[in-house]
Amino acid sequence: KYVFYDLLRTIFFGSKDYIENANKVKKLLDENIKKLKSGNRELIEYLAHLYLGRLYEKGGRAHYKEALKYYNLAIDAAPSSYDFDDSNWFRLNLECNYDFPSFMTHFSSTIPKWDNHEWYEDIVAKTVMNLVSKKDYKTLLSFYKLIEKTKLEEQKAKVKYILARIGIIEKKKLQST
Repeated sequence: KYVFYDLLRTIFFGSKDYIENANKVKKLLDENIKKLKSGNRELIEYLAHLYLGRLYEKGGRAHYKEALKYYNLAIDAAPSSYDFDDSNWFRLNLECNYDFPSFMTHFSSTIPKWDNHEWYEDIVAKTVMNLVSKKDYKTLLSFYKLIEKTKLEEQKAKVKYILARIGIIEKKKLQST
Protein backbone atom coordinates (compact mmCIF):
# COMPACT_ATOMS: atom_id res chain seq x y z
CA LYS A 1 0.00 0.00 0.00
CA TYR A 2 2.85 2.43 0.75
CA VAL A 3 4.41 1.83 -2.65
CA PHE A 4 1.08 2.58 -4.31
CA TYR A 5 0.60 5.68 -2.16
CA ASP A 6 4.08 6.93 -3.13
CA LEU A 7 3.31 6.21 -6.78
CA LEU A 8 0.09 8.25 -6.59
CA ARG A 9 1.89 11.15 -4.92
CA THR A 10 4.57 11.05 -7.60
CA ILE A 11 1.94 11.09 -10.34
CA PHE A 12 0.05 13.92 -8.64
CA PHE A 13 3.01 16.16 -7.90
CA GLY A 14 5.36 15.05 -10.68
CA SER A 15 3.51 16.45 -13.69
CA LYS A 16 0.97 19.10 -14.57
CA ASP A 17 -0.78 16.93 -17.16
CA TYR A 18 -3.46 16.01 -14.63
CA ILE A 19 -6.04 14.48 -16.95
CA GLU A 20 -3.54 12.26 -18.76
CA ASN A 21 -2.25 11.18 -15.35
CA ALA A 22 -5.80 10.45 -14.19
CA ASN A 23 -6.28 8.21 -17.21
CA LYS A 24 -3.04 6.38 -16.37
CA VAL A 25 -4.17 5.83 -12.77
CA LYS A 26 -7.58 4.54 -13.96
CA LYS A 27 -5.88 2.14 -16.38
CA LEU A 28 -3.47 0.94 -13.69
CA LEU A 29 -6.35 0.41 -11.28
CA ASP A 30 -8.55 -1.37 -13.82
CA GLU A 31 -5.76 -3.70 -14.91
CA ASN A 32 -4.50 -4.61 -11.44
CA ILE A 33 -7.22 -4.25 -8.80
CA LYS A 34 -8.58 -7.78 -9.15
CA LYS A 35 -5.10 -9.22 -8.60
CA LEU A 36 -4.84 -7.77 -5.08
CA LYS A 37 -5.73 -9.42 -1.79
CA SER A 38 -9.01 -8.33 -0.28
CA GLY A 39 -7.73 -6.01 2.50
CA ASN A 40 -5.23 -4.26 0.27
CA ARG A 41 -7.73 -3.95 -2.57
CA GLU A 42 -10.12 -1.78 -0.55
CA LEU A 43 -7.35 0.52 0.66
CA ILE A 44 -5.83 0.86 -2.79
CA GLU A 45 -9.23 1.57 -4.33
CA TYR A 46 -9.80 4.25 -1.71
CA LEU A 47 -6.40 5.86 -2.39
CA ALA A 48 -6.87 5.65 -6.16
CA HIS A 49 -10.31 7.25 -5.95
CA LEU A 50 -9.04 10.04 -3.73
CA TYR A 51 -6.12 10.82 -6.03
CA LEU A 52 -8.27 10.53 -9.14
CA GLY A 53 -10.55 13.15 -7.59
CA ARG A 54 -7.57 15.36 -6.86
CA LEU A 55 -6.17 14.94 -10.38
CA TYR A 56 -9.50 15.82 -11.98
CA GLU A 57 -9.89 18.79 -9.65
CA LYS A 58 -6.45 20.04 -10.68
CA GLY A 59 -7.64 19.68 -14.29
CA GLY A 60 -10.01 22.60 -13.69
CA ARG A 61 -13.69 23.41 -13.71
CA ALA A 62 -14.34 21.36 -16.86
CA HIS A 63 -13.56 18.23 -14.84
CA TYR A 64 -15.70 19.09 -11.80
CA LYS A 65 -18.14 16.18 -12.28
CA GLU A 66 -15.34 13.63 -12.63
CA ALA A 67 -13.58 14.98 -9.53
CA LEU A 68 -16.85 14.86 -7.59
CA LYS A 69 -17.51 11.29 -8.76
CA TYR A 70 -14.14 10.08 -7.48
CA TYR A 71 -14.34 11.99 -4.21
CA ASN A 72 -17.72 10.35 -3.60
CA LEU A 73 -16.21 6.94 -4.32
CA ALA A 74 -13.36 7.72 -1.91
CA ILE A 75 -15.81 8.83 0.80
CA ASP A 76 -17.82 5.64 0.36
CA ALA A 77 -14.67 3.50 0.46
CA ALA A 78 -12.92 5.32 3.32
CA PRO A 79 -11.41 2.61 5.54
CA SER A 80 -11.25 4.83 8.64
CA SER A 81 -12.76 7.97 10.12
CA TYR A 82 -9.48 9.75 9.33
CA ASP A 83 -9.82 8.79 5.67
CA PHE A 84 -13.47 9.84 5.67
CA ASP A 85 -12.57 13.30 7.00
CA ASP A 86 -9.76 13.56 4.46
CA SER A 87 -11.82 12.66 1.40
CA ASN A 88 -14.87 14.57 2.66
CA TRP A 89 -12.74 17.69 3.10
CA PHE A 90 -11.59 17.44 -0.53
CA ARG A 91 -15.18 17.09 -1.73
CA LEU A 92 -16.34 20.04 0.36
CA ASN A 93 -13.47 22.17 -0.90
CA LEU A 94 -14.32 21.28 -4.50
CA GLU A 95 -17.98 22.12 -4.01
CA CYS A 96 -17.16 25.33 -2.18
CA ASN A 97 -15.20 26.42 -5.25
CA TYR A 98 -17.63 25.31 -7.97
CA ASP A 99 -21.11 24.56 -6.60
CA PHE A 100 -21.86 26.44 -3.38
CA PRO A 101 -25.48 25.22 -2.94
CA SER A 102 -24.21 21.62 -3.08
CA PHE A 103 -21.44 22.56 -0.65
CA MET A 104 -24.02 23.83 1.86
CA THR A 105 -26.15 20.69 1.52
CA HIS A 106 -23.21 18.32 1.78
CA PHE A 107 -21.62 20.28 4.62
CA SER A 108 -24.83 20.02 6.63
CA SER A 109 -25.42 16.34 5.92
CA THR A 110 -21.90 15.22 6.83
CA ILE A 111 -21.41 17.07 10.14
CA PRO A 112 -22.72 14.13 12.19
CA LYS A 113 -20.16 11.86 10.48
CA TRP A 114 -17.14 14.03 11.24
CA ASP A 115 -14.60 12.47 13.56
CA ASN A 116 -12.13 15.34 13.75
CA HIS A 117 -13.99 18.64 13.56
CA GLU A 118 -10.74 20.62 13.47
CA TRP A 119 -10.03 19.00 10.09
CA TYR A 120 -12.67 21.34 8.66
CA GLU A 121 -11.54 24.54 10.38
CA ASP A 122 -9.84 26.03 7.32
CA ILE A 123 -12.73 25.35 4.96
CA VAL A 124 -15.12 27.02 7.39
CA ALA A 125 -12.81 30.04 7.67
CA LYS A 126 -12.50 30.21 3.87
CA THR A 127 -16.28 30.05 3.44
CA VAL A 128 -16.86 32.77 6.02
CA MET A 129 -14.25 35.01 4.38
CA ASN A 130 -15.86 34.51 0.95
CA LEU A 131 -19.35 35.25 2.22
CA VAL A 132 -18.25 38.36 4.12
CA SER A 133 -16.27 39.66 1.14
CA LYS A 134 -19.38 39.23 -1.03
CA LYS A 135 -21.51 40.82 1.71
CA ASP A 136 -23.79 37.79 1.49
CA TYR A 137 -24.97 38.03 5.07
CA LYS A 138 -28.14 36.00 4.57
CA THR A 139 -26.07 32.99 3.50
CA LEU A 140 -23.56 33.72 6.26
CA LEU A 141 -26.39 33.46 8.79
CA SER A 142 -27.46 30.15 7.25
CA PHE A 143 -23.88 28.92 7.38
CA TYR A 144 -23.60 30.02 11.00
CA LYS A 145 -26.63 27.87 11.83
CA LEU A 146 -24.79 24.93 10.29
CA ILE A 147 -21.50 25.50 12.10
CA GLU A 148 -23.39 25.79 15.39
CA LYS A 149 -23.76 21.99 15.05
CA THR A 150 -19.98 21.53 15.00
CA LYS A 151 -17.28 21.57 17.66
CA LEU A 152 -15.52 24.50 15.96
CA GLU A 153 -15.87 26.90 18.88
CA GLU A 154 -13.46 29.53 17.55
CA GLN A 155 -15.18 29.68 14.16
CA LYS A 156 -18.61 29.88 15.80
CA ALA A 157 -17.42 32.80 17.94
CA LYS A 158 -15.91 34.62 14.94
CA VAL A 159 -19.05 34.31 12.83
CA LYS A 160 -21.30 35.27 15.71
CA TYR A 161 -19.17 38.38 16.27
CA ILE A 162 -19.36 39.31 12.56
CA LEU A 163 -23.13 38.82 12.52
CA ALA A 164 -23.51 41.00 15.62
CA ARG A 165 -21.25 43.73 14.21
CA ILE A 166 -23.31 43.99 11.04
CA GLY A 167 -26.57 43.88 12.98
CA ILE A 168 -27.85 40.49 11.83
CA ILE A 169 -28.05 39.20 15.39
CA GLU A 170 -28.52 41.30 18.50
CA LYS A 171 -25.39 42.33 20.34
CA LYS A 172 -27.10 41.26 23.56
CA LYS A 173 -27.04 37.67 22.28
CA LEU A 174 -23.33 38.07 21.63
CA GLN A 175 -22.69 39.08 25.23
CA SER A 176 -24.93 36.37 26.71
CA THR A 177 -22.85 33.50 25.36
